[in-house]
Amino acid sequence: MLQQIASTAKNVRDAHLGRVEKALKVAVPQLRKLTFERDKRGIPHLKGKCEHWRPEGAWQNEADFSDGTLRLIGLLWSLLDGSGPWLLEKPELSLHPGIVQHVPQMMCRVQRDQKKALRQIFLSSHSANLFRDEGIAAGEVLMFIPSTKGSIVTTANNEDEVRDPGEAGLAVGRPAGQPLQGQVRARRLRPRLFVHQAPSQANIDEPGYQG
Repeated sequence: MLQQIASTAKNVRDAHLGRVEKALKVAVPQLRKLTFERDKRGIPHLKGKCEHWRPEGAWQNEADFSDGTLRLIGLLWSLLDGSGPWLLEKPELSLHPGIVQHVPQMMCRVQRDQKKALRQIFLSSHSANLFRDEGIAAGEVLMFIPSTKGSIVTTANNEDEVRDPGEAGLAVGRPAGQPLQGQVRARRLRPRLFVHQAPSQANIDEPGYQG
């Protein structure tokens, strides 16, 4: 990843890191700056300045970052460094459950206000936490349900278990095209794979969207 970042033109690299920095603050609020530099031997490094008990804060490099922080930086960078549809399997790996639910929001934020078209994103996951983001509409989630005759594919808003507000569980945001009106919750779910298709620019621009 460092070699890929190092080989990127400086103006593009700085712009990408600025976007990654802003998006990361959802998960790492103490992060104040994310930069790239080479040491005296020419080896590339990522450096981050975080709030600290000292007034001036503290600088760390990639060797000090947690596995989850490194994974998030890699995911967000790869999302910016390319075009066309993007398929990501199990983005929740190595991430704290409390951070996983913010992944869709981070992916949306990192692409905002770009001159190029937004990438179409497909996420596959077994984690209910990923779908707690209120910006995700139930109609945007495809559920692959195992059966004796193969997998059945349905949208989350067609499943009674997902639409039942009676018990805590999976929260799948709102009806497609509708403003947020509270979370939709699920009872215990049978084993299944969830695939979320990230919203288009039109979805992001609509009133009430918070993804």
